[in-house]
Amino acid sequence: MRHEKCTLFDKEKEMKTTKSKIRCGGMLSILVLALGLIASVASADESKQPLDHSDYDRWNTISLQRISNDGKWIMYVINSGKADGDSTLVIRKNAAPKQYTVVRARAARFTFDSKFAMYHIAPDPKLVEKLKKDKAQPEAMPSAQMELLELATGDHFTVARVKSFSSPEENGDWLAYLLETPFEKDTVKEQTSDVVESYEVTPEGLRRPVKPLKLKKREPEEPKSETKEKEKSKSKTESKEEPVEKKSKSDDEKSKEKKKEIGTVFVVRDLRTGAERRFPNVVSFRF
Repeated sequence: MRHEKCTLFDKEKEMKTTKSKIRCGGMLSILVLALGLIASVASADESKQPLDHSDYDRWNTISLQRISNDGKWIMYVINSGKADGDSTLVIRKNAAPKQYTVVRARAARFTFDSKFAMYHIAPDPKLVEKLKKDKAQPEAMPSAQMELLELATGDHFTVARVKSFSSPEENGDWLAYLLETPFEKDTVKEQTSDVVESYEVTPEGLRRPVKPLKLKKREPEEPKSETKEKEKSKSKTESKEEPVEKKSKSDDEKSKEKKKEIGTVFVVRDLRTGAERRFPNVVSFRF
């Protein structure tokens, strides 16, 4: 009987040891799995680099989203994340790979009939800065251009030195634009001089003519009583006229301050035929 008890006791002990081994084995596997996950997360963190200021240059933004009236064309501007980067206008046809891109284009719009797109093209800022450093003449500086793009063919019409442009809201047959003030090409200007001099031609050369002396005639002296009365009357008239003179001066100063705006050439173009009509001295316009 004692021998049987010992064997039962030994079996129970063996079962407890196997359970403890199983528990230890499970804990070890869980620990190994956790260590593996930590190692993978650490390796993933090492592969991800932190952001710096150079990464901001890659973040482009989109603006000026427009759709043509027939719904077949869209346009948008991609603004570069770089401080000195150029924006790009994208004109794309829906459900087709066809698209146009224009660098530094702005103020873009479609015509009413969805046949054309028009926009301003700004000059290259780097080129402008270089020319300013070189002290180039004003006529050598690049200026903004207006461009008209035919969407079906890709043909474009470009005009330099355009101040503003527009087309009718309910008609796509016309384009109007106002040119900037042109530069004066004539360097020699004809002027009149206030100083007039005359010379005599002699065998010895040019000689100024000798002017005869002119003697002033003396007027007879007036009696003292009459002169005093005239001085009094003159002082009274001058005192009355003083405020009138002041008003006239102030009006003249105001008129000088108001400078008239000089008009430029205004052009109306028929997009069906390409014919143009020009009007001088125009300040502003609208359809």
